[in-house]
Amino acid sequence: MHVFRLPGGVLNANTYVLYKDGLSEAIVIDPTDADRLDDFLTRHSLRPAAVLLTHGHFDHICGLPELLRKWKPPVYLHSGDGLMLTDPMKCGLHLFFPKAPFEPVKSYEAISDGQEICVADFVIRVLSTPGHSKGSVCYLISGVLFAGDTLFRAGFGRTDLWGGSYSELTASLGRLGKLPADTVVYPGHGDTTTIGAELL
Repeated sequence: MHVFRLPGGVLNANTYVLYKDGLSEAIVIDPTDADRLDDFLTRHSLRPAAVLLTHGHFDHICGLPELLRKWKPPVYLHSGDGLMLTDPMKCGLHLFFPKAPFEPVKSYEAISDGQEICVADFVIRVLSTPGHSKGSVCYLISGVLFAGDTLFRAGFGRTDLWGGSYSELTASLGRLGKLPADTVVYPGHGDTTTIGAELL
């Protein structure tokens, strides 16, 4: 499995592109900078077979409308964050940038805890990890964790935005702490870490 990290957008959130040798399909996690993402996909002769959203905050979905216009892949998101795709206040955009343009995304595939998604020769396990937002999830793929803003290197996501809960985030971090200590974590911001390094 190849994992390409592409930070971008106004808050430098991480987009990830996952693909395997010899296959033209890829998975995109949290599309931010649509132009850089499209350039990477085109240069590597890849097309997105699915978009996985770890949650619905604006910095993690800002590249989604343009990606959908060109490629039209299915979008997977927990229903707890569904309103963020259509409401610029709930997703946080107009809290921080009141005059910024916002393009709603009106449809997605709702996912749930424990669900397995099979796409692009990957088996993706959904872990519900509310706290940063009501619908925050992590994706366990080929033994590595894509944690969104639930867990960072030396930190974790804020809980003071719409749908956030410190008590829920604490419980979610406890759940992640039960994963093997050597599990590699790809966070929504910043550098890669491991479960053992963060949750000892």
